[in-house]
Amino acid sequence: MVYHCRIMIRKTTEKHYNIEHLPIGLRKLLCLCISLVRLHLEYCVPIWSPHYQKDIELVEGVQHRATKLTDDVRNLHYEERIKKLNLMTLEKRRHRSDLIETFKIINDCYNLKSDLFFTYDEGLRRGHSKKLYKKCSRLDLRKYVFSNRVIDHWNALSDACVTSNTINQFKNCLKRELQPETHS
Repeated sequence: MVYHCRIMIRKTTEKHYNIEHLPIGLRKLLCLCISLVRLHLEYCVPIWSPHYQKDIELVEGVQHRATKLTDDVRNLHYEERIKKLNLMTLEKRRHRSDLIETFKIINDCYNLKSDLFFTYDEGLRRGHSKKLYKKCSRLDLRKYVFSNRVIDHWNALSDACVTSNTINQFKNCLKRELQPETHS
């Protein structure tokens, strides 16, 4: 995983360096960073989502540097810069994209059977009607795969959120549920 992260970091650092030397304002800078830098960092996230702390720090370091580009927020701490620029951490964005992909798979937005990825929890436990069963795994290979890592987050969502009729309705509900965690 470290090798893949380093390749992505190298590509985004090149883009970051090119953007850094442009004499532009905050809004244009944010648009460029989002369209050029995040594109590389979020490519195939459901597959390669980093789970080791050193990999997460490598990937987040790109956004750390990108948020320091403007004079307005350069001297603030990273969390304060993120709030002021109205951004999410990349880890939160990966978490959000995992939940959106899960919603699409469960609601047959793809031509896939959801039972290939997930098993519904048949027990009468608390929570919503689309609760998923998490299989026990002792190996990291299985523990951090998409269909296993997303289950705890999915089961923590409200019933109103998981029973949304459309993807946009789900995204809006997800934004409301994740808002206290992400930014004020």
